[in-house]
Amino acid sequence: MNASTPEMKTPMSGAELDRIDAHLALAERTAVWWVGLAQELDQLDDQLAVHRADVEGPGGFHSQVLSDAPRVAPAVAQLEIEHDRLGSLIREARQRVGELSGDPDATDEAAALVSGLTQRLRAHQGLADDVFHQAYRIDIGGE
Repeated sequence: MNASTPEMKTPMSGAELDRIDAHLALAERTAVWWVGLAQELDQLDDQLAVHRADVEGPGGFHSQVLSDAPRVAPAVAQLEIEHDRLGSLIREARQRVGELSGDPDATDEAAALVSGLTQRLRAHQGLADDVFHQAYRIDIGGE
């Protein structure tokens, strides 16, 4: 990248999503597992809010991309719509985990719900990476 290419910020790193997936895979699903799962979802919600402020705010990544490569505007708009949906999904998952918390027969349901969410977040990161690639590797001919 050159000096004028903005830094793309992702809502959370692959390592953070890997940590959540590892938590889901724990064999011992006790009260500590439920608390940890709720904390992970709370952190995801916070991270997404910070991410949105960074990329959607004035002078953020999206405004820079739109200035540099206006043809990706539909993809940027889709990313912002997806941010709304991801925020809703995270909060819905957090609420459902709270409702299920402590029920030993519900751990698989909670794990499946959160696993689906991490997959969706990874897919979103892939879309954001593609927009970045389209804007800065193809349109501008980045390094």
